[in-house]
Amino acid sequence: MLNLPNLLSLSRVVLAPAIIAADHAGILWLACLLLAAAVVTDLIDGPIARRKGIATPRGTLIDHGCDAFFVSSLCAWLAYHEVLPIWLSPLIAIAVVQYLLDAVWLKQPGSRPSRLGKFNGIGYYVAVVSGYIALRLITGSWFTQTVQLIAWLLILATVGSIMSRLYFTFTTDRQ
Repeated sequence: MLNLPNLLSLSRVVLAPAIIAADHAGILWLACLLLAAAVVTDLIDGPIARRKGIATPRGTLIDHGCDAFFVSSLCAWLAYHEVLPIWLSPLIAIAVVQYLLDAVWLKQPGSRPSRLGKFNGIGYYVAVVSGYIALRLITGSWFTQTVQLIAWLLILATVGSIMSRLYFTFTTDRQ
């Protein structure tokens, strides 16, 4: 279980509080470097697992769980700084818990990410990175408003994803 792809995924659990701590300490370059590292680990963990032939359903769940912790933590922190809407972080958590419940306990074949789920996953990282840029690097209102619009679209997409998974859960025969 502690292979390179899973370790890369798990690193995001450590990187989230490290980014916040670096920012709080005023070490902007370090916070940016750690944020970039988190994005890179997310981009490479899956391809490494597939290339090495060690991709597993458990590894996918680890990856999704670590992604959810990372983006929901930073979304909550950015909401505290009034860059992102407060609703995004808890909705991410709800969507991922629902996904994990479907995958682990209900063993639904639809627990694979949907196109909307993949869109949301990418969008959460876009919201976090652009939110941090709006917080510390480009503080103009036009950029912050664009980030807010992205976040509200993600909120709508996340609610849609949650509702479609609920519909699937209650309309699918799980024999």
